Amino acid sequence: MAKLLALLLLAAVLLFACKQDRDKSKEVVPETPNIVGTNNKPDTDTALLLRKYVRDTLFFSDPAQPDFFILEADGFEPKRTMLRFSIVNSKGIEIYSDSFKADLLLDDGIYDLTAKPTERERNKYIIDKANKFFDAKNVLKPAIKPGEEFSPEYSDKEIWQDIAGDTSAIGFYYLLAPNKGKSIAYSKKQKKVVVYFSCC
Repeated sequence: MAKLLALLLLAAVLLFACKQDRDKSKEVVPETPNIVGTNNKPDTDTALLLRKYVRDTLFFSDPAQPDFFILEADGFEPKRTMLRFSIVNSKGIEIYSDSFKADLLLDDGIYDLTAKPTERERNKYIIDKANKFFDAKNVLKPAIKPGEEFSPEYSDKEIWQDIAGDTSAIGFYYLLAPNKGKSIAYSKKQKKVVVYFSCC
């Protein structure tokens, strides 16, 4: 009799367990939504994206050791990005920096390419200017040519005379917006980078 009761109890337990398994199999598992991974790059033509870094090595503060010239973008889209131009010497010390909006690289040169530039053409022009920021044509040797006249509205006389008097001084020129150009050089006298010309 006891064996019969034990068998009936075991059968009841097994039936209950099977029922639980069937109920679980009927549960509806909600679908996992398709999660699209995000990154900092917008969904656009990669030809119209700024590079994170544009780098070059140029002799500037020291005729024996080149400096590192760096243009860093905090984004990818030309109209929404800030650029940081910095110069780091061979000892790893930053000796110059300047920050500006990427769209300030858009100057009147675009009208030499097309009379009515589209948004795409404007963006491409900005990107091309960023990529060529350290072109050799922007390096001035000497920084101030003999006979080049001082303009008081665009320069400080003491700085101008300092750089003009150093024929080994190397200048670097960059243009922002249609007509805001800057010429910088390393002053051996002041032991720092100075802006010796800024217009306008």
